[in-house]
Amino acid sequence: LRVTRTSMMVLALVMLLAVTGLAVSDDINFTLDTNSIINTTSSYYVSVTMDWHTPDEEWPAWGNASILNANLDNIRLLNLASSLHGGVLRVGGSEADEVIYIVGNNTPPCHVFCLNMTRWHQINNFAIKTGLKLVFGINGMFNRPNSSSPWDPSNTVNFLDYTARNNISVYGFELGNELTTKVLPDVLGKDFVLFHTLVAKFWPDVQTRPRIIGPDLNPNSAWLNSFLSVAGPVMDVVTYHLYIGYGLNPNLTDQLQDPSFLDLERQTAMPITESVGNLAPHAEIWAGETAAAWHSGQQGTTNTFISTFWYVDQLGSLAILGHKAVCRQCLVGGFYGLLNWTNVDPNPDFFTALLWKSTMGTDVLKITADPSASAIRVYAHCSAIDKSGITLAVINLNNVTTYNMNVRGFSNTKRHEYRVSSPALESNQYFINSRAMKAEIDGTITPWTPIDADGPLTIRAHEILFASFYDVGKSACAS
Repeated sequence: LRVTRTSMMVLALVMLLAVTGLAVSDDINFTLDTNSIINTTSSYYVSVTMDWHTPDEEWPAWGNASILNANLDNIRLLNLASSLHGGVLRVGGSEADEVIYIVGNNTPPCHVFCLNMTRWHQINNFAIKTGLKLVFGINGMFNRPNSSSPWDPSNTVNFLDYTARNNISVYGFELGNELTTKVLPDVLGKDFVLFHTLVAKFWPDVQTRPRIIGPDLNPNSAWLNSFLSVAGPVMDVVTYHLYIGYGLNPNLTDQLQDPSFLDLERQTAMPITESVGNLAPHAEIWAGETAAAWHSGQQGTTNTFISTFWYVDQLGSLAILGHKAVCRQCLVGGFYGLLNWTNVDPNPDFFTALLWKSTMGTDVLKITADPSASAIRVYAHCSAIDKSGITLAVINLNNVTTYNMNVRGFSNTKRHEYRVSSPALESNQYFINSRAMKAEIDGTITPWTPIDADGPLTIRAHEILFASFYDVGKSACAS
């Protein structure tokens, strides 16, 4: 009975602290290995997607955000997307396998997803203006009656021919989207070999040739192994889709604060990473489409501050595994977009993308925490700007406790801090160092100012911290 009463008293105290806002503190130790780089990402690690969804699909999630009808000349959209310059813009999704290219002679009948060449130029111009690398998903189901039938490339050949002749810049092509239940892996593998041959024909110069990217599968390592056994040698990038949450799950908010749920990211990614390492070690690996929840996300969750905990954790986790790009679903559209499709306002994760891009470099360091620190997630990279510096990205999932962090590994504690917070988990407000972030009318973002700090490192309850240390002395980052 005493144990039960004690447990109840502890629970009551925690609830009281949460309600009243009174904080408690605890100490936590970290060990940072500054002597070696454990993995690398890329300059385009923070990337985005755009989709084909029609306005009436999963209403009201998409509106006019489809790549077919989005206003790509909107100055606000252009300037905000330009903030992510250097990243990948992947245009694809399920409906990409229904698209007909209106080009050349004998164009097949088209009813809904019809891409004429005027729109194709507009898409390309948008990528050029924003400085994003265009990756385009090709219809992988054209004239394919069943899972064992080969792909019909006839419409794609005309499209590739037009694209090459008109010097339209494409960083890479994908073939098909989430076809694991629609096409046998060895059949799709042969299709990719053919696709590689076609791309090489139209772009004979390997220096300017678009990369072969795919197969954009839902995680299934057995299927991927069979596919790579055939297509592995021609793949430049292997992509898969990563969604650990479901948009219609009423418990999604709670899940995004659960360390064991966030662990699913790495647990899901590891078998895919191992397959690529074994069967296509020359290829990069990308999370080619990802958000906190599939089914267009969840209103009030995946477009609010709570998604930031998941997003920072995913960027940190996949960097450790050596992913070269994380393509966020999506730039605009759904309830998981970085931008709100109704007014092109940034959602909280947009600022997270910018903050990661501006502080976390491409080289990944190893940092470990006390096993008891399940509420704290921490990631370490060489800094993005001061290459010899080290930046920590720290997440505090605890809603009560402030942690005093003792980081073993370097003695100099001089740093620039970027403290990320919000008045509520399900708020659209995003603060960096107590300053509310927003976009101006034209989509420009006023730069944020770091806090100059020294001495003990702390992270408050439900806070995210980017701490960029400088003058750290000898380390792998400085070599």
